[in-house]
Amino acid sequence: MSGAQLRLWQPEGEPAGPRTLCEFYRDWYVEIRLGKVTRSTRLVYEDAMRWYSTLTGDPTWEVIDERFLARYDKQLQQAEYRRGSLGYLRKLAAGTYNKLLNHLLAVVKAAIRKGFLQEDLYWMLPTSDYRPEPGDRFSVDELRAMYAAADQVNGPHGNLPVPTFWRLFLSMAFYVGERRGTLLALRRHHLQERRDGLWWNIPSEIVSKTGKADAKPVHPFLLPLLKQAPNLLHGYRGDQIGRQFRRLQNIAGVKQKKLHAIRASHSQTLGELGLEIAEGLAQSTLQHSSVKITREHYVELRNGLLRKFPDLN
Repeated sequence: MSGAQLRLWQPEGEPAGPRTLCEFYRDWYVEIRLGKVTRSTRLVYEDAMRWYSTLTGDPTWEVIDERFLARYDKQLQQAEYRRGSLGYLRKLAAGTYNKLLNHLLAVVKAAIRKGFLQEDLYWMLPTSDYRPEPGDRFSVDELRAMYAAADQVNGPHGNLPVPTFWRLFLSMAFYVGERRGTLLALRRHHLQERRDGLWWNIPSEIVSKTGKADAKPVHPFLLPLLKQAPNLLHGYRGDQIGRQFRRLQNIAGVKQKKLHAIRASHSQTLGELGLEIAEGLAQSTLQHSSVKITREHYVELRNGLLRKFPDLN
């Protein structure tokens, strides 16, 4: 998709317009539909169209029918890729396949609405059977076991001693609750001293996926760790952390889970402390029409509960 953009030749007198789904995506969908989406969402669309073009050759409109899309669905389910030049071939994860298919179908549906594809095709589109299982979470005891095992891991190497890195990373992931990319992007200037203590001011440009700014109190357990890390987690890469995280779990005797499971532990702890109940009571008492309004005006409910999170040692 990068580099020079080739245009199909149009016979004289014939109106110009996209002749294929990839052209439609590039010339219309990106500008009209993706103008305000986050960078991560746009990248999923780019991946979806890249897989489509690679597996099908991006044929013209008249080729695209129910059987063509069903065949592409099977191709995508069986597709393999290689991570890096020396990596081994692997199939797409179920969640990745689901994202790629659904984002492609969003472009197909837009092409149907614009009249480039037959309207009755809308009701014959393939659907994914994928249903995400409830996310794995670490218990507080499992997080404590990993925290205690931090001095037995050999990496990742960077600006901090390895044990300090892991204790800081585990604590930030649990107490801040942001995704890995956001945690790695946090800097010292994102900390602000207020009357009621130290706070994280998290700007929208470093919030992966949603792009929504937030402010959260710094948990007291984090304070001594922050003093040991002037640059926080600056300089570390996500792939480094993922590999060493598997080793940390083995050493701690914890069942293997993804890094994202710490974020799920954060939300579960909030629920156990009563955030869902508190929001429901506030919504009922204040007669707000939705929980969203309650959250916008009474986010201090969450912030108060964040301070009650258990220590990890």
